[in-house]
Amino acid sequence: MRRPNVCTYEEVIEEDSDAVDFSCDPEFNDQRILAEGDSWFTIGGQSLSNPWFSNVLFSLRFSRATLILNLAQPGDTIKHISAMPRDYSFKYAIEQHDSYPWDAILLSAGGNDLIDKAHTLIMDKLERANKPINQPADYCKDFAVDHFMQNIGHHFERLARMRGRHDIPIVVHTYDYPTPRNSPARFLGFVIGPWLYKAMMQAQIPKQDWVGLSDYLFNRLADQLLSLSASIANFHVVDTRNTLIRAKPDTRGNSGDWLNEIHPNKNGYKKIAHKIEQKLNQVCGIS
Repeated sequence: MRRPNVCTYEEVIEEDSDAVDFSCDPEFNDQRILAEGDSWFTIGGQSLSNPWFSNVLFSLRFSRATLILNLAQPGDTIKHISAMPRDYSFKYAIEQHDSYPWDAILLSAGGNDLIDKAHTLIMDKLERANKPINQPADYCKDFAVDHFMQNIGHHFERLARMRGRHDIPIVVHTYDYPTPRNSPARFLGFVIGPWLYKAMMQAQIPKQDWVGLSDYLFNRLADQLLSLSASIANFHVVDTRNTLIRAKPDTRGNSGDWLNEIHPNKNGYKKIAHKIEQKLNQVCGIS
């Protein structure tokens, strides 16, 4: 099985003909995938000294030479990705379908939207005063959560429309269950996050309910993504929930299949990648 040739927009679309990297030339690859998304498709919080296992894309394996044009950026959201001119490169690559026939579009998005907005979806201690809490959903602002999920759907629909008349299969993944914990990500010496931990602390959620509340929100996101298969043509969702070993609460750094609060470790990314490989083979004929 082969590692994919993961290349940038500049390497694939704007490559100087005098300095061609054949591994990034669509004509020298049997399969072509256009990838867009967040840090699960980029550096994912691991050291760049061993990049092959630092994200989902580098963990994929194929039987034939496969080009992945990777437009993902750490911290990106589906809201930003679907906006123009933010994703001009995505739109342009799609419009070049006749020159670069894509076998699939692979998306990793929605997770950052959720963690960025989590604090606005959860009631703080004052807002939930005298409100009975019988289940994780009781901590949430129902209207805000519903509105957020509807917006997620609209952003994916907008991105899918960029395909125009080309009904290229779109494959997306849900997010497995992170554990809210004080375990930030580290990028090139910078410390970023944690996110869910801060949202729980800010809202003064009882610690014993952190996992249940986080799981409820990620289940709502997964359900929204899965529902889009009915409204977006050739839209396929890889449900990755319950794939990874959960990180233990009150730990920092590597725990279970997680490197930090929201990024899997090497083993975790390999597990996610294996499920995505299966879906690509099933719906796109990619082997």
